[in-house]
Amino acid sequence: MHVQSDGVTGQLQQLLGLGGALEETLVEQARRELENLAAELAARHGVAVQPALVQGAVLDGITREAALLNADLVVLGARGAGFLRRFVLGSTAERLLRKSTHPMLVVKQQAHEPYRRVFWWRPIFRRGLRH
Repeated sequence: MHVQSDGVTGQLQQLLGLGGALEETLVEQARRELENLAAELAARHGVAVQPALVQGAVLDGITREAALLNADLVVLGARGAGFLRRFVLGSTAERLLRKSTHPMLVVKQQAHEPYRRVFWWRPIFRRGLRH
C-alpha cells in the first residue's frame, strides 16, 4: 500500500502551473512502482499481493484501508526521519501505533530469520480513555 499525500501534489501544481498533468504523472508512477513491488513480493514469498494506492492523509489512509480489509496485521516499514522531525512530530510508525486498533509489525530491515517471539504492547491511555 502507498498513500500519496494530496497536499504536496497540489502545491507543486500551483507553483509550476502544470494543472492536473503532474498529479496524473505522479499517481501513474507510484501505481507502476507499487505493482512492481507487489509482483516481486508475490514471486519471492508465494503469496497473493493486492497493491493499493490511496490518496489523502497517510495515517487516515492506512487506518481506513486496514479497517476496510479487516486486516489481521498491518506491516509497516520504518525508514527513519531526521532527528528534529522525529522529535517534533514523531515517526509515522509511532503515530500509527497510537491511532490504529489493528496489530502492527514495524520493520526497519528485511528479517534475517523467522520471527520467534511477538511483543504485544497496549497503551495504558488511548484517546484520553483509560483501558
